[in-house]
Amino acid sequence: MDVYCPWDVINYCHRACLGVTTPENFWANTSGNFLVPRLIQHANQTTKGEIEDLIAGKVLFKTIKMELTYGELFDSVENIWSVLFSTGYLTLNKNGGLIIPNEEIRSLFISQIQIWM
Repeated sequence: MDVYCPWDVINYCHRACLGVTTPENFWANTSGNFLVPRLIQHANQTTKGEIEDLIAGKVLFKTIKMELTYGELFDSVENIWSVLFSTGYLTLNKNGGLIIPNEEIRSLFISQIQIWM
């Protein structure tokens, strides 16, 4: 399943109509993103290692809770994967594994994770 950020798609289409076809990151820093840093700060060493694995291009197989509520966010360190997926930092590959979707997001992910960790 491919998941695309509607904001990126709309902006790319708008720029393509103007003759500019170079993809850009339009969604970075368009929200508060306060949840991701808090979840990462509460992550254990295993989870931090798994984040490093993602950055290295590895695939993770985790359960994604699409119905995760704000009240449940900090109930489990495993909820970080659902948040990273729903915020666009991760997507699913054809086998259902979590991956960083592209190099643009990988570089954003790396810079943000370095700040947050």
